[in-house]
Amino acid sequence: MFLPRTARRLGPKWTSQYKYAVGAAVSATAVAAIVQCSPSDDVLSGSMRNDESALKSSERMLSSKIVAPRLPRPQVLATSITNSSSSTARSLSSFSENHIDLTYGFMDDLLAARKSYMGKKKIRQIQLEEKNGQDQERTIGDDLNKKFLAPTANNAVMLASSAMNDNKVSNNTVSTKKMYIYSNNILEPEMADKLKLFCTPSSTALAEDVAQLLGVSLGDIRIGKYADGETSLKINDTIRGKQIYFICSTASVDALMELMLSVSCCNRASANRITVVIPYYGYSRQDRKVKRETIAAADVARMLEAVGVNSVIAMDLHNDSIRGFFSPRVPVDHLMPGPIAAAYFNEVLAPASKPENQITIVATHEGQVQRATEFRKVLQKLSGAHVNMAFISKSRQLASQTSYDPILVGDIKGHRCILIDDIISTGSTLTNAINLLKDNGADEVYAYATHALFSDENTNVPEKLQALDALDFLLISNTVSSSKTLPTKIRTLTVAPLLAEAISRSLHDQSITEILKGLFK
Repeated sequence: MFLPRTARRLGPKWTSQYKYAVGAAVSATAVAAIVQCSPSDDVLSGSMRNDESALKSSERMLSSKIVAPRLPRPQVLATSITNSSSSTARSLSSFSENHIDLTYGFMDDLLAARKSYMGKKKIRQIQLEEKNGQDQERTIGDDLNKKFLAPTANNAVMLASSAMNDNKVSNNTVSTKKMYIYSNNILEPEMADKLKLFCTPSSTALAEDVAQLLGVSLGDIRIGKYADGETSLKINDTIRGKQIYFICSTASVDALMELMLSVSCCNRASANRITVVIPYYGYSRQDRKVKRETIAAADVARMLEAVGVNSVIAMDLHNDSIRGFFSPRVPVDHLMPGPIAAAYFNEVLAPASKPENQITIVATHEGQVQRATEFRKVLQKLSGAHVNMAFISKSRQLASQTSYDPILVGDIKGHRCILIDDIISTGSTLTNAINLLKDNGADEVYAYATHALFSDENTNVPEKLQALDALDFLLISNTVSSSKTLPTKIRTLTVAPLLAEAISRSLHDQSITEILKGLFK
């Protein structure tokens, strides 16, 4: 045992008394730590009370010239081992029957015992939280049944009213009759504690739905503008060491700037890892160099890397090669909501029930053939009926042409046609395609586009589409929020379950590409 130099010089008698005094002091401190009280409380029972006189004499000795090593504070060593009287009695008995000496071995044993207890306490805490989580899960599940769908396909529920059969949830928001990809991955308490989910104003409604599906709350972030127009941003939650997920559609310059500042703020606040979830990747159509134009999609990727993004989850990129604009250290997961839209059309149109009215999937231009092909695969698999394929060519015959007439490739006469596109902005391409199909004898014309840029309050595109007699209805997703009240022919398919599943799998280091495997294969 290590003794102060002064104690060693005083001889064996003082040395033994010093050991005994320190041992008694540590005994009192350890017992106080176990019962969560200070050494001055009445916790010294049995044989330990006989040491009071020795302790007092030792204190007088130590108060002179011999200074004992600094002992740990009881409140620091307090381990809250138990609140039961029987356990406390056993602890006191154990300390009173065994001689305690201030050796490194004793401190190791005490810390080991504390670590063992904390492990058991953590297990009990997790078990209790799991029990409470089950009750919370049932409550969240009830809310999901009202807003989305039942969590499993075997327990699918119809969310439409009994008087309607179009899978309508509320207003123009629709969903499938059953969950095809979401596995009700409400996060476990330990995993939920690692996660912080934030959003920017451009994706608040979608982020709230995702948070509800995951069983967590959105983080507290304040985003606004100063008097001079600059963006102001403040995160009010503690995010040190957390896994951060930011949901933000960069449909505007303000939204892009808010995302950049948010990521930078999280890095400066010592976040562990930052993943940006981008339902709509702004500037994605500027993905190649034409004369002296910028490749803005690549520039956005470089800016996200510069502020410290660790990974990206994007949805239906205009060009899949955009993933290559990020460096290898920033992986990009590409989600495709098209199969979910195909499942919705299968439920609404029921191809198998009307074999005489064949369905044809039509790509609005050459760049949409791949999307249309995948859409057709899913619809054909789910329906079990044959689904045709066609596309519209927008290629100019001569390089000097400033305008062109679309050319339909394929037979669609008497068919029910579904037009496939990824972005609707001005609506001119979709309008021309709808009229072309009707002129070529299509019986019914439907359309699906992932991203509808209707966020501008001054746009009249929804009203123009509503006025098309040839259009039965247009299905879009809620990747881009809009304050406008959409007309009846425009239905919105929620992608919250797909994003929630992707985030849950990302947290658990599971494959994200496997989400839609059951629908694609």
